[in-house]
Amino acid sequence: MVRQPDGSYRGALCDEAITAAFDGAADFSRRALRVGAHTLYLYAIDGLTSGGDISELVVKPLFAGRLRRQHGRAVRPRALRHGV
Repeated sequence: MVRQPDGSYRGALCDEAITAAFDGAADFSRRALRVGAHTLYLYAIDGLTSGGDISELVVKPLFAGRLRRQHGRAVRPRALRHGV
């Protein structure tokens, strides 16, 4: 990702780019989660997220295999395409 003059970013949305964009930010956290044959990355900003909410609403459902259809679209395929 490349930072534009207006402060926005342009380019590939991938782990390397996201990690680089937040390099040096003390409140940024990144975790790699292995779900089946896939590695998903979980990003959070301390103070904007609750560890308990992340655990209950993101991590536990991923590992329990309970991702259900939401708003007419499957959640798991969106997660694998960086959509969650």
